[in-house]
Amino acid sequence: MLTRAELVDGLHLARGLAREGFFLVLERIAGAEGVPARVHEIGPAWLTVILQQQFAGIHIDAVRRLGGTAGTTDRVRLALQYKARGSGPAPPASLFVKTSPSTSRTRLFINLMHLGANEVGFYREIAKEVPVEHPRCFYAQVTDGSQRFVLVLEDLVDRHARFTDVSHPLDLADVRAVVQTLATLHAAWWESPRFHGDLVWLKAFERNPNQRTERFLCRAAVPQGLRAFPDLVPQVVTNALPLLLAARDQLEIEWARGPRTLIHGDAHVGNMYFLDGTVGLLDWQVVQYGQGMRDLSYFLVNSVPTELRRSEQRALIELYLETLGVFGVETPTFDDAWQQYRLHAIYAWISAAFTAAAATLQSAAIVRAGLERSCAALVDLESIEAVRRL
Repeated sequence: MLTRAELVDGLHLARGLAREGFFLVLERIAGAEGVPARVHEIGPAWLTVILQQQFAGIHIDAVRRLGGTAGTTDRVRLALQYKARGSGPAPPASLFVKTSPSTSRTRLFINLMHLGANEVGFYREIAKEVPVEHPRCFYAQVTDGSQRFVLVLEDLVDRHARFTDVSHPLDLADVRAVVQTLATLHAAWWESPRFHGDLVWLKAFERNPNQRTERFLCRAAVPQGLRAFPDLVPQVVTNALPLLLAARDQLEIEWARGPRTLIHGDAHVGNMYFLDGTVGLLDWQVVQYGQGMRDLSYFLVNSVPTELRRSEQRALIELYLETLGVFGVETPTFDDAWQQYRLHAIYAWISAAFTAAAATLQSAAIVRAGLERSCAALVDLESIEAVRRL
């Protein structure tokens, strides 16, 4: 039986889905100018036009597909054959292209949460000022209404980038490099006035049109995710489920306390790459204005092997704070950072449980690793007790 609050949240979700469904129907009738509907529609003529904006005089003769995947976006690597290369800098030999998902169900979710539009906004308005490694963007566009989008990015395979995911263990050197990268990103935007100016479009606690939707999906998906993998969930976590779900609104307030900065928002190792001793960040779909500790706790809780996290987490938080200080940030105290870490561990756990419920988002190995690690963190960090004390 739904409570009144849950019913209101559910109706808000239904209205949102109806609105986005209307725009998708309208797109099918009227089309969407300038943005390819599918990755297989991207050909030499279209790519020639967009790349000529940065590489004058080039002309692409043929495009060959090197491989692709489908998920929350459709993705493909394309090799380019040039008829003319122009007289300026050498154009790319291959590209990585992301477009709106081809399945209507996934497209509705992506549009409802504005994920494609958010990433386009990042590359168009923020990326050039981000002081950490990230993919070069050659073109980014999104339509009004239906939010059909396309991103034409550099092919990181050509740069011999190393990729991994949460199902593969990281060593301490890589973990430290990620921590320093996140601190470098956060320091550059620490309490920037631009979040109340030209970047006011970024999601924040006080301007989140999907707050009710997120709350409803959390209540619906988290129990389902835990039931799907009972062998990974300690009884103490199962027992605390009603408490943690009921505390969502209070947690949102705690997660939004200042100081805040630009955060990646989905900082697991599968959204990173390693290149010549540096760490790059990709998939900026949930970039937002929030506490830096959200990125750090999300990474440590979901992407770092549990034993390594347990032995090194205090030193890693100290490294994060020290790196902020190097860039002139007036850092939080360690005790304040530790409290934020304990509370943001709950967000990492919610995310892992949501992924477990939506079985098609990630492989079983990734789902199991994230859920097992995040459940262990709730127990280790006494995060449940921290919620009781709010």
